[in-house]
Amino acid sequence: MAAGISGCVVGFLLAGPVVANTVFVAAALGSVVGIAHRRAWSLSRTVITGSVALGVPAASVAVAGMWLFASYRQLAFTQLVNSWRGVARIVEGVRLPLLPVLLHAGDISVAWIVACWWVWLPVVVVVGVAFLTGCARLLFGAPLRLVARLVPPGTQTLLCVDPPGTRIAPLPLRLTQVSVRYPGSTRPALSQLDFCLDRGEFVTVTGRNGAGKSTLGRLIAGGRLDSGCIVRPGGAGLGAPGGTAMVFQRPESQVLGVRVVDDLFWGMPPGGPLDVESLLGRVGLTGMACRETATLSGGELQRLAVASLLARDPAIVISDETTAMLDPDGRAVLLRLLRSLAHREGKAVVHITHQVAEIELGDRTVLLGEAAAERSGPAEPIPLAIGLVGQSAEVPHGAVDVRGLGFAHAMGTPWEHRVLRDVNVEIPAGGGLLVTGANGSGKSTLASVLAGLSAPTEGQVLLDGWPVRNGRAGALLALQHPRLQLLRATVGEDVRDAAAVGRDAADEALASLGLSPRLYRDRGVEELSVGEQRRVALAGLLACRPRLLVLDEPLAGLDQLGRIALLRALKTARETGTTLVMTSHDTAGLDGLVDDAVMVEGGKLRHASRARLAVGAAAPPPAGPKPETSSAALPRRTRPSAAAVVRPRTLPWSSPAHRLWVGTKIAVLGSVTVVLGADPTWSTLLAATVSLGSWAMVARVPRSVVPRIPRWFVLAILVSVALVTIGGGGPYISILGLTVGMGGLIHWGLFSGITALSLIGALLFIWTTALTDIPPLLQRVADVGRKTRLPVLEWTATISLGLRLLPILQEECRTVLKMTAQRADVEPGLRGGRWRTRRDQIIRGIVLCCATAARRSAEMGEAITARGGLGNIAQADRRPGRSDAVALLFTFAVLVAGILI
Repeated sequence: MAAGISGCVVGFLLAGPVVANTVFVAAALGSVVGIAHRRAWSLSRTVITGSVALGVPAASVAVAGMWLFASYRQLAFTQLVNSWRGVARIVEGVRLPLLPVLLHAGDISVAWIVACWWVWLPVVVVVGVAFLTGCARLLFGAPLRLVARLVPPGTQTLLCVDPPGTRIAPLPLRLTQVSVRYPGSTRPALSQLDFCLDRGEFVTVTGRNGAGKSTLGRLIAGGRLDSGCIVRPGGAGLGAPGGTAMVFQRPESQVLGVRVVDDLFWGMPPGGPLDVESLLGRVGLTGMACRETATLSGGELQRLAVASLLARDPAIVISDETTAMLDPDGRAVLLRLLRSLAHREGKAVVHITHQVAEIELGDRTVLLGEAAAERSGPAEPIPLAIGLVGQSAEVPHGAVDVRGLGFAHAMGTPWEHRVLRDVNVEIPAGGGLLVTGANGSGKSTLASVLAGLSAPTEGQVLLDGWPVRNGRAGALLALQHPRLQLLRATVGEDVRDAAAVGRDAADEALASLGLSPRLYRDRGVEELSVGEQRRVALAGLLACRPRLLVLDEPLAGLDQLGRIALLRALKTARETGTTLVMTSHDTAGLDGLVDDAVMVEGGKLRHASRARLAVGAAAPPPAGPKPETSSAALPRRTRPSAAAVVRPRTLPWSSPAHRLWVGTKIAVLGSVTVVLGADPTWSTLLAATVSLGSWAMVARVPRSVVPRIPRWFVLAILVSVALVTIGGGGPYISILGLTVGMGGLIHWGLFSGITALSLIGALLFIWTTALTDIPPLLQRVADVGRKTRLPVLEWTATISLGLRLLPILQEECRTVLKMTAQRADVEPGLRGGRWRTRRDQIIRGIVLCCATAARRSAEMGEAITARGGLGNIAQADRRPGRSDAVALLFTFAVLVAGILI
């Protein structure tokens, strides 16, 4: 229920009532179908339950709404009658035997619909709900089973919060003969482990991928165990002041606030003081309190996670590979802070890492995985060369030519953000290029463009003289976060699907990355560590033998054996002709793998190594003839798409409308909507237009952000105008011998104007209200709920999390769909192959996006647990001021005048 309410509220705030209604219908149907799926109900029972539980309440609400807004109902029915009359007048001249009978039956039906709406409306609603419930039950049974395979129940976290009233005393800590096995796993994550921890220690933990390092961190934080014992004076106090705090590898998974300051408050006890500027200053984020967290780089998000940790003044700090995705400067800052927490403030710090330089900083080091490796048998040797089954010995192509490349988000809109500019580089076939740069410099964007997954806004990227094409036969991308690239349930299935190869070739690809097919082939991808997931994803790509392979941070999260295996595999791939482009902060050991290195700085490439590659000036065209269509296919500058223009976001400047309290804007929008529904007349339409028009003028809304109307919609409007004009009532006029009624056109204008104003009001709210303004209002609602003992905390927290999760989930689902398309190749000459491939992509994409949302919600749940559960969700907002009172008085005065007139 909380998720459904959150979705409706977020949909209303970001896209208006139509989207909110759509989300409500989806949530209601999904609830019934989900219950039926879990309890194995029959189709008939599901339909009956949906009709009673959803259809009857929905019908009651529909009848009540039509009765309450009687004037609007009459306007809508007048529109229906005029449209039918127009159709009848157009076809009445056609001489068909049964046509008069059909027209008479149509007249009777329309009259009955208008007069007896209270009879047919509830019947239609109940039957429609029953039909949709049955269709959903039939269509989504198989996808639900697929989602369950992709997100098995055995992947839940070990984290838990101490019961209320538990004394918080996590140190000193001793683990004796501790063993942990995750549900559904074939082997223990930890076995017979002894470990101790006390104040002032900086302990580094390392070991092979999958050795149980993260599991150890969760045990220290109070996780459950299968055998052994954990001794400490009191509770672990996960997320509680003076207890245990965790920082995970992916910062976007643990930052819960929409604003920086809100994340510091998230989960804290109500009413506690918090020195925001001091906390942000300690982690190098001074002056960023009001920044939206979605705009922060990975390094800034990681620092914010540490600041939120420091707000609780914990006794134990657990850092789970927090430096893996950071640039050298960010890594150094974070390590200095962690060491100071242990050596200057007396906290116990446990830092999990693979980096040798970081391991040496520890007061002592815990090595995991050696005993587990011995119990699993001798490790299989890493092959020195790769000879994939069924693949040719050489890839003769792969020359890359980048000319004047530029990329900007939301090109041609007020939200335009330049990422890359004037990038020129030429890479010979079989060459290697290393791209470095700070977090947020544009390396990942460049990788996506080079791999053909994102279209440049300027310039062109050519692969062997043709516009680069993403796919097995062209360019492939290895993602920075490998979990999004694994689209099947088990390791073997994923490698075979990624490369479209058989079992032998998939096994050989796994072995080339140091992963024993015998041990890994049938393992679920959710059981793997991040480093193991990275190697599995790369095995699927290498088995394709692409002409160009682009790798985004390929060494992050790898242990030493995995690192050696990956570098050997990439070296062999280069020797067989694959061109490599790698973006990485970690450059150790790459000298023999790449020919040149460049740095992304200020959106441009700066030459950082030998001059074998032409970097800086525009590269000359490759030798040899070029296809005649190459230059036409990729113009020098790409025009902004309509999608980029109509995507609603807050206008990137300040205005009096922006500075109004968000509650004031909701009140204005709600008042306009209610008045138009209750009294749909030209005078109220004019009053609403004045009110919203003044809002738009004060906000300085430019014409460039107004949504472009699709051609099909314009055609539908013209047809509708023609029908109501031909069938409308008086006054009548004669045009070219045809008598038309202007009354129908007048009614159409009123009805369409009201509908358009409702949409414009929603857009104005989005354009002038930042997401960061909404959680503080929700915090005030939660405070009122505490005082009145109303159960609103969970709902307000869920809405706030929905606002935080939405941009992350959009980006991840977009990435998953791109990875699905990267694997989809249509066989040439196969009739209907393109259509069937597209259909399969859509179905598979829906399943994968659902699985991605489920995993993301699980990670967010883990982050909430790590914060100690629910508490504050934001810093409470300001109270309304004088400008808010003026805006409300002006709106109410204009609307009342419209009603009286």
